[in-house]
Amino acid sequence: MRIGVRVTAREISAVALDADGEITSVRRPVERGLTRAVIGVLDRVIAVAGGTVSSVVFDASGALTRDTAAGVVSVLIEPRRSPEPRRHLWAQEGIPVQVEHVRGGHTALGLELVPLDEDALREIAARIPAGAHVVVSAAGSLVNPDHERRAAELLRSSLSFGSITESSAFYSDGLLVREFTAVLNSLLMASAERLAASLSDAVLHSAGAGVRAFVATNEGGCTPLTRLPITPVHSMRADVAGEMLGGAAVASRSAGRIVVAGHDAVRIGEFVDGLPSVVSHAALRDGTSLASSFAHVVPLTDLLLSGSAEPPVTILV
Repeated sequence: MRIGVRVTAREISAVALDADGEITSVRRPVERGLTRAVIGVLDRVIAVAGGTVSSVVFDASGALTRDTAAGVVSVLIEPRRSPEPRRHLWAQEGIPVQVEHVRGGHTALGLELVPLDEDALREIAARIPAGAHVVVSAAGSLVNPDHERRAAELLRSSLSFGSITESSAFYSDGLLVREFTAVLNSLLMASAERLAASLSDAVLHSAGAGVRAFVATNEGGCTPLTRLPITPVHSMRADVAGEMLGGAAVASRSAGRIVVAGHDAVRIGEFVDGLPSVVSHAALRDGTSLASSFAHVVPLTDLLLSGSAEPPVTILV
C-alpha cells in the first residue's frame, strides 16, 4: 500500500492506494503540533485501509516557509561589473539581498576569462554578517564551476555562515535565474530541515523503520525525504503536479490530457507513459523565473484560446 500525504500549516490530508486500486482518504487539522497531526492521520489511514505500507510520499509545498529573519549575501563573479544596474529577480519577490562583486568567470566553452580575485573575496568575507546565507554565482559556471567552488571554499574558511550555495547546482543559462533560485533555496533550508525531521519521526512512529519516505517534487516525481533540507526549492510547487497525478490515477489514465477543476483555478496538463510533461524552467505566480523543472500545467483558458480540439478527460476535485 502506498500513501500520499499533503502537509500544510493548517491541515494534514492523506490518501492510501492499495494493490487493488482501492482509495482511502483521511484529513485532520493541525492542532497540537505538526508531528502529532501527521502521526494521527497516518495511524488513521493505515487502520482504515488495513494494508502493509510500502512507501509514503509527502507533498510539503504548503508547509515550506522562508526564513525572513536571515540575511542573504549574493557574490557575483564576472569579468567586469555591469555598467547598468542588474535586474535581480529576488528584488521582484521583495527579498533583501546584499550584493558583492568579484572579478572572475569563464566563457561558454569553459575557458577562464580572468583569474578569480581571491584577495577581493577575503575582503568581502570580512563584511558578511555572521549567520548569513551566502550564494555564489559565477559567469560560465554551468560549464566550468571552478571559480564558484574556489570562492565557496575561501568563504567557508573565513565565515560563520548559515549556508553557502553554489548557484551552478541549479540549471539555467541565465546567471540571474540561477542566482535567484539559489537565494530562494537558501531561505527555505531551515524550514525544510525542521519539516523533514518531523515527517521522518511520524513515518517511523506510524509505519515502521522499513517504510520508505519520499518528498514530492515540482515536476511530478519524488526524491528521498532526506533530500528536502538540501534542495527544498525543487519541492516548493509540488502541489500542482500532485493534483494532476491524482486526477490521472482516479481516471486510470496514463496518457492524454487531464483537466483538474479546483476551488481557485481550472488547469490542464498532459501525461505520457504515466508521467506529466515537464518544462525545465518555470515562472512563479508573479512571473519570476525559477531554475527548477516543473510539470507543464497551464490554465484551461490558455488551451481554449489556442484552438486545440483534442478532447481532455475532466476530473473535478
